[in-house]
Amino acid sequence: MTELPPTAPGSTWWSSPRPDPEPGAGGRARSRTLGTGIVTSVVCRAASALGPLALVAIGLGYLGKDLYGVWMTVVAVTGMALWADFGLGNGLMTRLAASHSRRDVGAARRQVSTAYAILSAGALAGLVGLWATAGVVPWAGLVAADTGPAADSAAAVGVICLTAFAVNVPLALIQRVQFAAQRVSVSNMWQAAGSLTALGLAGIAVVVGAGPLVVIAAASAGPPLVNLINNLYTFAGPCRDIAPRPSSVQLRQAGELLGLGGQFFVISICSSISLNIDNIVVAHALGSEAVSEYSVIARVFLTLGTVITIINMPFWPTAGDAIEQDDRVWLRSTTRRMILLSVCVVAGLALAMLMLGPRAIEIWTSGQVVADLPMLIGWSVWWLLLAAASPLFMVQNAAGVLGPQIVGWCLFLVVSVPAKWIAGQNLGVTAVVWAGVVVYLVVMWPAAVIGYRRTRALNLARSTHMRKADAELQG
Repeated sequence: MTELPPTAPGSTWWSSPRPDPEPGAGGRARSRTLGTGIVTSVVCRAASALGPLALVAIGLGYLGKDLYGVWMTVVAVTGMALWADFGLGNGLMTRLAASHSRRDVGAARRQVSTAYAILSAGALAGLVGLWATAGVVPWAGLVAADTGPAADSAAAVGVICLTAFAVNVPLALIQRVQFAAQRVSVSNMWQAAGSLTALGLAGIAVVVGAGPLVVIAAASAGPPLVNLINNLYTFAGPCRDIAPRPSSVQLRQAGELLGLGGQFFVISICSSISLNIDNIVVAHALGSEAVSEYSVIARVFLTLGTVITIINMPFWPTAGDAIEQDDRVWLRSTTRRMILLSVCVVAGLALAMLMLGPRAIEIWTSGQVVADLPMLIGWSVWWLLLAAASPLFMVQNAAGVLGPQIVGWCLFLVVSVPAKWIAGQNLGVTAVVWAGVVVYLVVMWPAAVIGYRRTRALNLARSTHMRKADAELQG
């Protein structure tokens, strides 16, 4: 399966001609791109998961439990800071997908150059601040390290991991560029290579007997190193005509990208807090003992969220192309198929968890947590709702129609927290899950439907407006 027709000799992803203008040609090309993206996302995400799993064995055996714990604590901090690009990556992908659809090389170059300039400046400022305060920050206390070698190494581990993270923020933009160009499978393979490279570098460091900090540095360097190679290869070859350059950085373009990215940032913050605050709510409503039961079962079902992302993320750039080409028939029919696919896959996995979950959780926790069937059903319904809504939100993301999502997630955060607390106090821990289900159905589902209908209402006038805006930026 191929993603798009081969480029002509000497052409690039941005200058290559669109598919032949025969009826349905564009839709068929998009469908191939989407199908390939989903398949490679599944395969590459599975391969990427091997790296962290294998690193557990290497880390625990070579570093020891204390130092490994310090390392994983810092990694958890970077994991919670995935919004560090302030939504700029998502904003770039939305605007860049439209430019790719129009084969507008000039607009694409300005967008790429400006986004890289903003995030590179931010990463540099972050690195200066990190290194300047490295000797002042109480690293051992922050990562809860006791006295001893682990506490002595806490500062170095923090600086190593956060340095790699900061360097990777602008380098990771290449993934958005490849998604916007509808080369989803290419991006997936590079991401898998980053995870496996981290494992390989750490393994080499262990084999040669390097020190613990060198092993950590080697593992941390894997993703940014692969992203650097990906950037150099992509902008020297397939995307050479939109390679970032200082002369293409524009203040007005920065304002547009930051404005759109800021909306994605608000959505990320509200959704992240809403989806991760449950343990705190349960602790205050029912005590820390109830958190154990709740968090273990929630973590088991969290895999369904990963599946939803894997399935639906490739739909974002293809939906953007359909919107730009005003292909409403393909967009409507594909959205329905994506909802059906997403719901069916999640329903099948949820059914398996309902059948095998209670026994598996009991074995996993050595009998300390007994799965409550109503809670398992509640989590299944929760992820089914998110699976059904995800394709609708992807269409909105592709069009930059983010108002309904912002309102929805803000309302969900404000309403769900007290609702879960009241439900937990009066009806028990299982009610916390069902309170979230009810609030999502009342608040977020209307946001998904209303936003999708608003996006479908877009017509060729919007495409004309975007072309005029790009022409003004160019001028």
